Amino acid sequence: MNKKELIIPFILVGLGLAFTVISFAVFLTNGKSKKWVARKMKIGGLLLTFSLFSCSENRNYVVSSMTCYMVISDIPSAFEIEIDSNRIIYGNMSRRYGNFSYRLFDNQGIIVQKSKLFPKRYMSDPENQDFLIEVDQKLKKGKYNLKLYNCELKEQDSTESIHEHEIQL
Repeated sequence: MNKKELIIPFILVGLGLAFTVISFAVFLTNGKSKKWVARKMKIGGLLLTFSLFSCSENRNYVVSSMTCYMVISDIPSAFEIEIDSNRIIYGNMSRRYGNFSYRLFDNQGIIVQKSKLFPKRYMSDPENQDFLIEVDQKLKKGKYNLKLYNCELKEQDSTESIHEHEIQL
């Protein structure tokens, strides 16, 4: 442990006690004393500032008041994709968070198929799921570009794809 890790808890406890005493003073004056309200705001700001140090310094974390939580969108999903002779795309998503959708583009960049991406079966591990996409039988043979999105279907235009895969029909 370094000095920061040892000192910060004591500073937070001291600031917490000071904040409690000052809050009681504000209560006694019914909030009419500008001096006590200003002190309460300063101590509250210091509490929030020092609470930043209690969170991990990992870049995948964001501080929200006095809690730390992981930013889901910063965790990339991993995909494995195969296509069979019946024009069914099989895939597996690991580190799956949120809603997924896809678009299938022809070689000219025109969307030929799009839909929400549904799990093939619900497994006990929601972070690792199989999915399948039934490709429209009317599509001609050739190369297509499959783009996967970590969003609902209606939000695809305002979101970048998280995975692209070239497939051959």
